[in-house]
Amino acid sequence: MLDVMKGPHDADRFSLTEQNINYSEGIRAKPTKLKIGYSLSLGFLKALDPEVERNVLNAVPKFSEIGWTVDEAKIKVRNPETAYITLLSTPFGHDLRGKLSTARDSISPTLVKIIEGGLKWTAMDYVDAMLERQKIYAELVGFFKNYDLLITPTTAIPAFELGIMNPPRIGEKPASPLSWVSFTYPFNMTGLPAASIPCGWTKDGLPVGMQLVGKRFDELTVLQVAKAFQELAPWQERKPQLV
Repeated sequence: MLDVMKGPHDADRFSLTEQNINYSEGIRAKPTKLKIGYSLSLGFLKALDPEVERNVLNAVPKFSEIGWTVDEAKIKVRNPETAYITLLSTPFGHDLRGKLSTARDSISPTLVKIIEGGLKWTAMDYVDAMLERQKIYAELVGFFKNYDLLITPTTAIPAFELGIMNPPRIGEKPASPLSWVSFTYPFNMTGLPAASIPCGWTKDGLPVGMQLVGKRFDELTVLQVAKAFQELAPWQERKPQLV
């Protein structure tokens, strides 16, 4: 899919120049040397489910079997939750504000909250969020001066009950609305390439994801490392029990 998507297109001013990378071929290779850092908090997260933590910590050392260097990274990212909520909800408020008066009963309560939240932010709030995103990006660029790849949990908690927007607690700690996805949205905000791959299972048979994050434009290394882990710890034949 990346082979088809990559490259410039005149209709998209955000499209990038051709990098002459064939992902389908490149994924078959392994980098000879990598310095990998892992973090279970990114420096701001306070809550992590014990089963998620256990599975990720069990998975990380497997990369040393390939000859890559792995250590716990002392990374500290500023808490991006308010900025992310602002950037996420404002477009919903802009695009769907008219639907609240014409089709409110047809919209899910969760989406109604997002639209209403987006309508509360001011232009100054939105600019502040954009500036905060740039500061977070600068922090991550600093991290990748010393590391080739970052590993985190994908989510802070295993899959929870259908119909809940966000769990009120993670482990024994109260959780903010986005705590459970706080490992992923910093990289959505900053545009760094990332992949999630199952790294283990809970006692109830639910898959636990491990996130691999690469440097800017380095999708290929992310894919190569994900494939290497799949070969070290095959999971694709196992599926959770659906009830």
